[in-house]
Amino acid sequence: MTSLASDEDDVARWTALLERALTDAEKEELSEPDFANMTPLQADVLAAFRFAMQESFDQNPADVNFRSTYRIWRFIRGLALTPKGSFQQALKHMRDACAFRKERNAAAISAELVETQMKLENTPYHDLVCPVYPTLFLSNHLDKEGHPMVINQLGMSDPTNLVEGKLTDDEAIEYFVRMAEMRFLKVDAMSEERQRLVRALIIQDLNGLSMKHIASGPRRFIKMFINIMSNNFPEIMYKICVINAPWAFTAAWALVKPLLPERTVKKVVICGANYKSELLNLIDAENLLVSYGGTLDIALPAMVKEGSDVESCYVPRGDSVIVEVPIAAEQRRFCLEYQCESGDATVEVSCGGNIMNTITRKERGKCTVLIPGTDDATVVVKFDNTFSWVHGKTILYKYHATLE
Repeated sequence: MTSLASDEDDVARWTALLERALTDAEKEELSEPDFANMTPLQADVLAAFRFAMQESFDQNPADVNFRSTYRIWRFIRGLALTPKGSFQQALKHMRDACAFRKERNAAAISAELVETQMKLENTPYHDLVCPVYPTLFLSNHLDKEGHPMVINQLGMSDPTNLVEGKLTDDEAIEYFVRMAEMRFLKVDAMSEERQRLVRALIIQDLNGLSMKHIASGPRRFIKMFINIMSNNFPEIMYKICVINAPWAFTAAWALVKPLLPERTVKKVVICGANYKSELLNLIDAENLLVSYGGTLDIALPAMVKEGSDVESCYVPRGDSVIVEVPIAAEQRRFCLEYQCESGDATVEVSCGGNIMNTITRKERGKCTVLIPGTDDATVVVKFDNTFSWVHGKTILYKYHATLE
């Protein structure tokens, strides 16, 4: 590989290389390098980028992961090899990303993630962001070509924390940096092992998508996430499979598509009604979630967490289902959590003929009610689908009763 010693010949060659336009053949050669056996052009481009970025690297010396070959190459591939891209464009984005990472203390976040074995659910703001952006990264379950997988349940997101101001932009950005850094640490480790640039297959599940998800607050939130990922964590996506696209998808896609880089738009595949068979063409059954036609039994982030206390019921179209829960005299607090596998439902909780709480037409929700009196009682939970004459609903739910 080319030395980084800054003799005049090297500097002149690297400067000229970074300034000139690439031919289509050169872009093809640079697209998928074997890092163990780089061609002279690939090695020269990498050396030129390290030289051009050295001043920025020196300003944030602790951020060693950002200086890895694989991080550098993601900027090269994503921003220099596109039809309108260039090395200078890639360098600008990389310098901006270096400054962003220093501002957000990404080096310390990266070290912390390694120390805590990358348990994202234990990081700050997870409980606030997860309902708004339910996502799952499956680094140990690969598609047939060896790509790890990401599942985004955009349609099942609950924007309440945004609408009610419980989640600030700064908190969301910190969480996004942690989430992205965790994923990149894992795909970079896989890249090091394979000596190839590893990217992920994205399953974008739009089940439940409605106009509330493309209102101004959620739309701004999605735009912020896309900008952070595109500008600072490029080239993690190999392909995006969109499934369960409802009627609102056309409107959502029209809004989101202009926010995405051209290279990303070309990766999107819209799967039809037979999406389960389409996914099985890409992913072996043992690596595909049960919900999507496989045999992998892992709970999706927007679903009620699986466990021995999770029950389910099917509510036919235009009908309702009643669940009665006996409550002992000493148990005065009743907690319910539910999740529709598709669509939404109205849930009513009552006791002694008195309605204690109603959740109107939501795909997921939770509530806590206090049981009046001191005697044994019965809580009645009504899952209502009478407003729908088109689809029945399968609902996962769990509950528990505790002392006051």
